[in-house]
Amino acid sequence: MSLRPDTLADATAPAARLDGAGLRRWAQRAATELQRRRSEINGLNVYPVPDSDTGSNMSFTMDSALAQASETPDNHVATALAMGAARGARGNSGVILSQVLRGIADSCPDSCLQTPQLRLALHSAVELSEKAIAAPVEGTIISVLRACAQATDPAAATEAAETDLLTTARSALHAGEQALAATPSQLPELREAGVVDAGGVGLLVLLQTLVDELEGRTEPHASALATDTFVSHADQNRSHHLEVMFFFTGDVDQLEAGIAPLGDSLIIARVNDTEATVHIHSHRAGAVIEESLAHGRPSDIRLEVLPDAQADNLSVASAHDDGAHREDQTGATGNAIDNGNGSDSDNDNGTAARTKAHAKPRTKPRTEHRQLVALVDDSKIAELFAQAGAQVAAPQEFVEQYRGVLGSAKATTTNTSLTGAATATAPANLSQLTVLSNGYTNAQQHQRWRSQGAEVIETASLCAGIAAISVYDKTLPPAEATETMCEAANAMRTAIIENPTEFGDQLGPEVLRVASNLVGDDTEQITVLTPIPTAIDAEALAKLGVEVIVFATETGPIELGVE
Repeated sequence: MSLRPDTLADATAPAARLDGAGLRRWAQRAATELQRRRSEINGLNVYPVPDSDTGSNMSFTMDSALAQASETPDNHVATALAMGAARGARGNSGVILSQVLRGIADSCPDSCLQTPQLRLALHSAVELSEKAIAAPVEGTIISVLRACAQATDPAAATEAAETDLLTTARSALHAGEQALAATPSQLPELREAGVVDAGGVGLLVLLQTLVDELEGRTEPHASALATDTFVSHADQNRSHHLEVMFFFTGDVDQLEAGIAPLGDSLIIARVNDTEATVHIHSHRAGAVIEESLAHGRPSDIRLEVLPDAQADNLSVASAHDDGAHREDQTGATGNAIDNGNGSDSDNDNGTAARTKAHAKPRTKPRTEHRQLVALVDDSKIAELFAQAGAQVAAPQEFVEQYRGVLGSAKATTTNTSLTGAATATAPANLSQLTVLSNGYTNAQQHQRWRSQGAEVIETASLCAGIAAISVYDKTLPPAEATETMCEAANAMRTAIIENPTEFGDQLGPEVLRVASNLVGDDTEQITVLTPIPTAIDAEALAKLGVEVIVFATETGPIELGVE
């Protein structure tokens, strides 16, 4: 299989090196191409779990890397790409991608990539990946990565490759293509499905776009990847598992020893001696999180039910579908509406139900039109909005800047210190802003801002705000971008459980009861924002027949949103 075209009609003079700006352009190419080919790569995904999300995971991870590097000085681009990928890594393949970018960062401290640095980066990525994966399996992305690295060795390289970065990159790509073609002979699951390894294809997209950047290509190469293969995702021999991912700060060695017995497909991708991205498949997600708390601080916790964990053959929607929302939705501005029983209240014990919507935040590099500002008082959730391209503002500070008064109960819980988030320095002219209110401000305040030229998307909750930011696209005209976000927010029904600690050991059943009331026949996914992730029984929620996504928050209520 060849992922390269036979001709280079649009190529200009090849580059002998890539500086920081060049690395950023390459990352942009790679992110764009992974997004374009996401569905193709998803269709090849049968190992280790047939959940059709490898392309989506690699695309999201590369988007996160690019977002981190978008405003970084050129001499720090390589480091920023690595850090962004580590923090945003999704799935096995995303974690390995992050190790490739870390290899580049370690070999290019000044963000200048030449032949020796590429060789060192690929070998370093192999070493890091093999250390990260508890039980490496041949016939996967690691086999393709190893072949790429070996092709750059002096004994294998041509004389030209010793001094020519482009030739070295082409050699690595060619070797990777051969290794990819051999993956079905190495892994029975691939051979039975008649496909090559999905993660390996994604890796070669990175190398192909590197070659394209070095050649000065102005158009993306034509994909030679077959798209007419249909894969059965049945696997009766696999145990019921959840995919647990989080970023960890603490004693990484003790963490690895503690969680290794709790599941399989364990990957611990170290950023340094005390930080790592952790990925594991386990049917004891609560125990995994509790073990991580015993050895440090987990953050960005995400739990996803794997397809085979569904009871009674209930179907699971992909966690990383393209973010499109149902066509029959309209772009209203997001006030609370009737939940179908004549009231906007789910019950009388502090669980309020509202409508609005979800989707997983994605990161795309875009051209600036308006500045999107998201009002958020939780630093963990603030990171989601920042990664997706929004500026984040503490609600109280933002409102005071524009001489308003907070109009919701959230005013008393505002945390003006959003550590780690991209806090906004808002322009004085409101006409430059689109504001996601996220339930912190009232209609009177919104009207005042609109009278000064601001766009306000009245997302009534953080779940609704996540729905809106998930489809945010700066390349659209401002009015169209706003309408799209409104439609996304209005596609979700939400519920809020106030004072969750008061439920004690009944919190899990209460969450399940509220979720059951929200889920309808057309529901595909439920998103949970919770300060107590160990109390969420994601597998029980999945028995409702939906995809389950859990985000850990610092404090506050539990929010549930369904789409």
